[in-house]
Amino acid sequence: MIDIHAHILPGVDDGASKMKESVQMLSMAREQGVTDVFATSHYSKQYPNIKPEIFRGLCKKVERQANRVKGGKRTSEKEKRKIRIWTGQEIFYSEEVPQLLDEGKLMTLADSDYVLIEFSPTVSYSEISHAVGDLRMSGFDPIIAHAERYQCLRTDNRVADLISQGAYIQLNFRSIGGKWYDSTTRWCRKMLKNHMVHVLGTDMHNTRSRKPDTEAAVHWMRLNLKRSYVKRLMHENARRIIKNKEI
Repeated sequence: MIDIHAHILPGVDDGASKMKESVQMLSMAREQGVTDVFATSHYSKQYPNIKPEIFRGLCKKVERQANRVKGGKRTSEKEKRKIRIWTGQEIFYSEEVPQLLDEGKLMTLADSDYVLIEFSPTVSYSEISHAVGDLRMSGFDPIIAHAERYQCLRTDNRVADLISQGAYIQLNFRSIGGKWYDSTTRWCRKMLKNHMVHVLGTDMHNTRSRKPDTEAAVHWMRLNLKRSYVKRLMHENARRIIKNKEI
C-alpha cells in the first residue's frame, strides 16, 4: 500500500515534531501494510517551505532511521520490511504557485509532473477549477488533497467536471473508514463507488490524534469495490506517479 499524503518530516510543519515521532508513525503505518510514503510537508503562508534541498535531505534521513529495525522474536515480518520515502509537498494554492513550481522552489510528487494541492475548506468551486486550469497550462497534473473537505464539491457533478479538466482526486483513509451515518464518509464512499477517486493518503501528522489509520477504510473497500480498482487506489496509481506516467 502506498500513502500519497503524510506529514512525517520532523520540525517543518504541524506534523512530526521530532525524528522519534516520524519513525513511530512510519512503524505504525508499516504494520498496516504501507510500503511507500510521500513526505508531503505543507507549503502555505504559515509554512513558507521553499527550500527543496532541505526536504530531500530530511527524506533520506527519515528513511534511514525508519529502516533501522531491531531484530528479535517480537519483531513482526511487516516491521522488518523496508519502507520507502518519496519527496513531495502539500501546496496551499495561490496565484504564484505555478511560477514557484517552474522555478523549482516547490516540490512535485517524486519529481514527477504531479502536484498535491489544497485549499481553504470554504473555497469556491470556481477557485478550484481556476487553479486546476492554471496548473495544467503550466504543465503540471494537479491532485486535489483530501477532496472530502471541500463542501463546494458535494453538489451537482463537480468532481466529474474537475476530472474532465485534468484534475485527480485524493481522499483520506480515515474519512472513508468512518461511521456509515457520517455525511463525509457517505460522500467518500459514493465517490469511490463511482470511480471518481485516484489515490489515497493517511494525512498522518502525529501518533495520537492524527495517526495513520487505514484498516477500516481498507476493510470497507475490499468488501464493496472491485479488486482491480482497489489495487489501483492503493498501489498502482501511486506507482504510476512515481514513474511520471499517466494515471
